[in-house]
Amino acid sequence: MKKYGKYIKKITSDINEHLYNGALKKFCFFHDLNQCDLSSEFRRVLGKNFKIYANDYRKTIFEKLLADGYNEKGYTIADKLGFKTEHQFYKWVRKNYGTIYKVLQKNHGVEKC
Repeated sequence: MKKYGKYIKKITSDINEHLYNGALKKFCFFHDLNQCDLSSEFRRVLGKNFKIYANDYRKTIFEKLLADGYNEKGYTIADKLGFKTEHQFYKWVRKNYGTIYKVLQKNHGVEKC
């Protein structure tokens, strides 16, 4: 079994730079790694699975954009956060914040809702 610890820092850096769906699968493909082994190591090292880590990072970026008064259309922020479609972004906002993007955008953040 390969040592996956050295890849954890690289993949978290990739997530932080390129927020995109399927990052773990693509990362494993390009580095010739076993996805299950890397996923297990990711969970062991960081204490959360890859999907939760990526989602938490997205939430951090999204909340910062809102707090800074980011006033763009949904498709623009969806692209910035790495969603494949605008629809995925709207579903993600509704699931994670319990309201729609327009309300969050209007209130300039999450805490005011």
